[in-house]
Amino acid sequence: MLMRLTDLRTQVNPSNSSGRSKSIAIDSVLDSVSAISCCIGAFLNSNRPLPKALSQYCCRSEKGEKLLEGMSISGEAIYSDVRFLCDAIGNRNVGTRREVEAAGYVADKFKEHGLEGVSMEEFDQPLSCQPREASLRVPSQGGRVIDCYPLGFCRSTPEGGITSDLVVVDPIELKTEDLKGKIALSAHPNYEYVVGKEMDGLVVADMTPWPTYHNLYQLAKKGPIPPGVSISLQDAYTIIGLRMTSAYLNVQQDIKEVKAHNVVATIPGRTR
Repeated sequence: MLMRLTDLRTQVNPSNSSGRSKSIAIDSVLDSVSAISCCIGAFLNSNRPLPKALSQYCCRSEKGEKLLEGMSISGEAIYSDVRFLCDAIGNRNVGTRREVEAAGYVADKFKEHGLEGVSMEEFDQPLSCQPREASLRVPSQGGRVIDCYPLGFCRSTPEGGITSDLVVVDPIELKTEDLKGKIALSAHPNYEYVVGKEMDGLVVADMTPWPTYHNLYQLAKKGPIPPGVSISLQDAYTIIGLRMTSAYLNVQQDIKEVKAHNVVATIPGRTR
């Protein structure tokens, strides 16, 4: 379903605080994770046979049973790991120091739970996108800063950023609209339409209370993607409501070949 920005006001109440919406979303996810984790934990520590869908892939052993008995699988434990990876380590772009740090954390957790042969496999990643800077401003109230996140594998703007006309464009019109010298604001765009397109920038309105990461790795191999960022739905409302006709956009990121890492381990078991 295509979503037009001119229709967004009927879809979401902009008066809702982004913090509260974000909290509700996170709570919902954690409730699901907790429920699934508890079900898995209860099943693994029971003597019931595996469902047919899983039995063909799983084979229990005495050593494996002892390993499972010592494991604590809970929503709280999973949440603690997620918090450490997201808050303490932060963005873990491929080939960065933080990616290696996160891999080391996962390896330590594998060892803690008794997995065997824990190691890190290094491999070449042909394209890695490592953001250095992303900022979006509109000329309201002396230059209002909009929270944003760069589109993965898009081109960088010239150093120092650019200021251009800002236009609201329906997703389907991105293919035919003349956007030379302009920054387009759109929701749910078909990124195929902007590959190689001559335009100063693209601002994507996410259907969420905060900007999210858009991985355009596959499209970047077809051609250059204009400099772009994602913003929250509420900020899209703000820009439209203030009738902003220009914007400042600065996106700086490095796209290069790097070394990446997989964490591998063996779960104790037996051969049929």
